[in-house]
Amino acid sequence: MGLQPGRPVILDVDTGVDDALALLLAVRSPALDVRGATCVAGNTGLEPVVQNTLRVLDVAGAPHDLPVAARWTAAT
Repeated sequence: MGLQPGRPVILDVDTGVDDALALLLAVRSPALDVRGATCVAGNTGLEPVVQNTLRVLDVAGAPHDLPVAARWTAAT
């Protein structure tokens, strides 16, 4: 019997401490197949969130072509 494929997921993060840990664990988990990440502004602006996300994914060993998307719109 072979290994079961991981559950495909896309993570929506603001990559503070909690989301950084979640990214690390998700990328390294055989139970998950991380297909991408979406970045949103949280306790900081969108640009630092994207940079933090890319750094964490690199440290976690995620593929370099893993899609990372970001968008910000002002609340109306």
